[in-house]
Amino acid sequence: MSVDPAGPAPVENFEMRRYWQLLALIGLFAVWPLPIVYVATIVADLNHCTIVETGATPCLVGGVDRGGLLFDMASLVQASFVTLPIGVALGFIWLCVVVINVMAWRRKRLGVPDATRMRPNFAYYGLALVAIIAIGYATLMGWLPGPLLLLVCFVAIFWLFSFVFALVTTLRDAAKPQTKAK
Repeated sequence: MSVDPAGPAPVENFEMRRYWQLLALIGLFAVWPLPIVYVATIVADLNHCTIVETGATPCLVGGVDRGGLLFDMASLVQASFVTLPIGVALGFIWLCVVVINVMAWRRKRLGVPDATRMRPNFAYYGLALVAIIAIGYATLMGWLPGPLLLLVCFVAIFWLFSFVFALVTTLRDAAKPQTKAK
C-alpha cells in the first residue's frame, strides 16, 4: 500500500494582494490631479477669491498674493481629462487580467491540464506594428481615405491587447520554476 497522496499536488491559494496594489496605483494615477484642484478651490473660497480659467487673479493668503499658485493648482483639472480616461482603460485591462488569472488558477486547482503552449514570435508583432503605423501615416497624410483611420485605430487596439497578453504569457512562463526530470 502506498502512502503517496492520489491526484495532483494541492494548489496554493490565489493571491490577490499584488492585484489590489496594482489597482490602487491605477486609481491613484487616475485621480491625482483632483485633490490638488480641490485644495486650490478650498483655499480660494476661504480667502474670498475667485479662480478663473483665463489667468491668475489677485488672492491674498496670509498677506501674500498667491493667485498665481492657486491658478496653477486649479489648472491641473485639465490633466484629469487625460488621467481619468487612461485610468478607466487601465482599470478595465486590470479586470480582464484578474479574470483570466482567476480562471487559470481555478483550472489548475481542479486539475485540468494546461492547454498546449504556443511560443509567440515577437518579430511578427513588430512587422504588424510597422504596417499599422504605415497605413495610419498614409491615412493622416491624405494618401488613403480618411475613414480608414477608424479601422487603423481598431487594429492598433487589437494589436496592443494581443501583444500585452503574449508578453504576459511569455514572462509568466519564464518566471515559473523549472522542474528537473528524474
